[in-house]
Amino acid sequence: MFLNSFRSIRGFLRSYNDILHLNKLDDVYLDLILAVILSFFAFRLPLPTRMLVLGQLFAIERSLQNDSIDERKEKRLKKEIPILEAFWAWADSIRQHVPPKSAICEALNYAQNQKEGLMNYLKDGHCSISNNLAENSIRPFTIGRKNWLFSGSPKGAAASAAVYSLIETAKANGINPYSYLEFLLQDLPGLPFRQYPEILEDYLPWNSQIQTRCKKKKIDDS
Repeated sequence: MFLNSFRSIRGFLRSYNDILHLNKLDDVYLDLILAVILSFFAFRLPLPTRMLVLGQLFAIERSLQNDSIDERKEKRLKKEIPILEAFWAWADSIRQHVPPKSAICEALNYAQNQKEGLMNYLKDGHCSISNNLAENSIRPFTIGRKNWLFSGSPKGAAASAAVYSLIETAKANGINPYSYLEFLLQDLPGLPFRQYPEILEDYLPWNSQIQTRCKKKKIDDS
C-alpha cells in the first residue's frame, strides 16, 4: 500500500497488518520510500554523484523484476547493501563539513533521521525502493482532472473516487476494468453484502474466479 500521509487515516488502518510504502515519516511507518530520500539528495548534488547511487540501485532493481520474492530479497542483500553502506558512510563523512542551514545539510539530517525506515525494504522482497507504481496509477487521473473539477456534490466526488479506485485496482491485477465493473454492477445489487461483508471477498480483483471471468485479452490495452 502506498500512502503520502498517515495521520488522517490512522484509525482506518489500525488493524492493518502488512507493509506500508510511504514517503513521509510517522511513528507507525514501516517501509519508507528510499528513492524519494535519495532523490531529495539527488537534486542537491552534481549529476555524476546523483547517478552513482540512484543509477546503480535502479539498475539492480530492473534486473530483479522477474525474480521471485525470496530471490529478490537475497539478491538485494548481496548487491544493494554495499551501495547503501557506501552512501551512509559518505553521508556521515561530510555531515560535519557542510553549512548547517544549507540544502545538503537538510538532506543529510533528514536521511539520517529516517535511516531505519529507509533500510526496511531490504527485509521483504515485496517492498519497493520507489512509489512509481502508485504514481503511474494516478497519472491518468492527474492529467485529466481538469475535466472533472466539478463533481456536483461531495457524494459525487466520493463516487468518482470509488469508481476510479476500482478501475486502477482492476488494472493493477491484470483484469479488464470494463468487464470487472460490468460484472460488479450486474451481480452485487442483489446480494446482502452490507449484512454479510465477507461476501465481497469473492468479488475482489485478485480472486481466482474474477481473474478468469474478467481476464484481459491480448489486444486489450486498457
